[in-house]
Amino acid sequence: MAPPVRPIKDRILERIKKTDSGCWIWQGAIFKDGYGAIGIRRTGSKRAHRVAYEAFNGQIPNGLWVLHRCDTPECVKPEHLFLGTPSDNTKDMLSKGRRQVLRGESHPMSRFSERFVWALRKLDHFGIPITDLARMYGLSYFAVHQLCRGRGWSHIDDQKWTDVVKNEWRTTR
Repeated sequence: MAPPVRPIKDRILERIKKTDSGCWIWQGAIFKDGYGAIGIRRTGSKRAHRVAYEAFNGQIPNGLWVLHRCDTPECVKPEHLFLGTPSDNTKDMLSKGRRQVLRGESHPMSRFSERFVWALRKLDHFGIPITDLARMYGLSYFAVHQLCRGRGWSHIDDQKWTDVVKNEWRTTR
């Protein structure tokens, strides 16, 4: 015979640690992305903040997400949780400055340095044909064209790099 089922609210309250900031930090299992995990009989593990929201506030309508006012993935305090669409989640993330933009060299798939892209653009500006630049560096015409026309690495400030090179030229003479 299976053990009796404890109320979900009790299970949640047994696994929290209250913090000075007011958060209820989940002390049970944690998913790889940092959100709490709670086992639900016959359905597997669920996100603890979603289960907490439903236990204390009621059912989550289809298509809505449970968002955090406190921006703490492990928090399950009902007052810190609110419903929103995926679009609301993105707007919340942007408004709180949590968007991590990986551009240029900081992107894990980057093959070029900012210095290389800037130099390529300058060579193009001085009239060296894109086909020649592509051949010189072993790149496709399309890749060089995109870089030279600012369709890739658009965040590079050409004036900043011009100043850097001028300063380096002055210090090496």
